[in-house]
Amino acid sequence: MVALGVVAVMASAPTVAWADPSLTEFGQPTGYDASQPIAGPNGDVWFLNEGAGVASISPTGTFAEINFGTPMVSSFTDIAAGTGNTIWVTDHGLHAIWRVDPDAPAGHQATEFTSGLPAGALPDLLTLAPDGNIWFFDDFNHEIGRITPAGAITMFPGTFNNMAELNAMTVGTCGSPIRTTATCRQSAT
Repeated sequence: MVALGVVAVMASAPTVAWADPSLTEFGQPTGYDASQPIAGPNGDVWFLNEGAGVASISPTGTFAEINFGTPMVSSFTDIAAGTGNTIWVTDHGLHAIWRVDPDAPAGHQATEFTSGLPAGALPDLLTLAPDGNIWFFDDFNHEIGRITPAGAITMFPGTFNNMAELNAMTVGTCGSPIRTTATCRQSAT
């Protein structure tokens, strides 16, 4: 069930006006394992296609896919919209972060980044900062990292102890991540 509403802020209490949503269902092509849909910067809905890459569907139902050409060891874990028209994807199987540029020529739309990641890295929890950088958490090494739009990775060792489990991350107004775990909340510098 989908419910859409508009909240109007008034001097007293907010009121909610519910709209009658219209829903159009688009089937996914055979053989797809679509997960984690996100709103893309161009208005399309993007999602992970496990073991292959990413795919998108436009508001009119046009389906497009970008295959990363990776072996089946790829294990995509997170997807986020970046600056411009880019999409970012984490890959636990290849210990990598991918930048997807759907406007690039075919065959050059997905770029893999591993340089700067520590050994065994399992990047996850992608978060876009106002400056265009993408922050992420390394599930294996328990560190926060940052990747620039050009792909330069900087890790921040010691940001968590080995027992920490991060389950959410966002970027504060200062542009650095705010980390939230089941047991603590603190800001990174």
